[in-house]
Amino acid sequence: MKPKKQPDRVHVEPEPSALTNRLEIEPDLWKRRGIEDVFFQRENMVNFWTVMGGIAAAALLTQFGALEENLFTPRWYLALFFTASILTIVNSWVQSAWGSLVLRWPITVPGTLIYFLGLFSLCVQSLLVTRPVGWLAASAAVILFAILNQIYFSRSGAWEVFSAETIRRFQTSIRTYIFFFLLSLLGVAQLIWFPSNLAEMIWGFIVLTFSILALVMQHKGMQLEKSELGIP
Repeated sequence: MKPKKQPDRVHVEPEPSALTNRLEIEPDLWKRRGIEDVFFQRENMVNFWTVMGGIAAAALLTQFGALEENLFTPRWYLALFFTASILTIVNSWVQSAWGSLVLRWPITVPGTLIYFLGLFSLCVQSLLVTRPVGWLAASAAVILFAILNQIYFSRSGAWEVFSAETIRRFQTSIRTYIFFFLLSLLGVAQLIWFPSNLAEMIWGFIVLTFSILALVMQHKGMQLEKSELGIP
């Protein structure tokens, strides 16, 4: 009987380890730039607002006890300022989240500084719902930094994704917010020089009305921008 022929041995190269592969690939991954950079910046802008917005909401909740004590007193109208603060916080989040989606809004030091000061003013506003004159002063600061933010957008190229007609609408919105800013300063002056419960109540109805109007403006603007940019 003939002995069986042994099969030829095949030399197999050892597979590189996972660590070797990772070391070879990682440098290339860190060099890649593209859409993920935009996603990263968008997410961090929204996260930043979410933290600051949470602080503003928490500050508002600290005033709930004092507000409850005034509900059945001649200063019941403080609930108007409380409600206006809720609407302002909601509007601020919607503006920031929507803006990070549709605007050319990269992370920058000047832009972030303006953004932070506006959010900080919003936190202060939430702490002053039982002091209408202070609430109006903080609101003026919130509006001022919102205006400065829009001016920064106009200079930094954030609006370049939109048509000329939409940019004109943005410019009209700035003029509207300038009116809100001057109105807030007028309220501060009036309550400092001629303070009264009646005056505070009137300003409570005024700020609630304009807080609702600002939300309506934001909603209508978003619908137009969705149609222009093809966003579902």
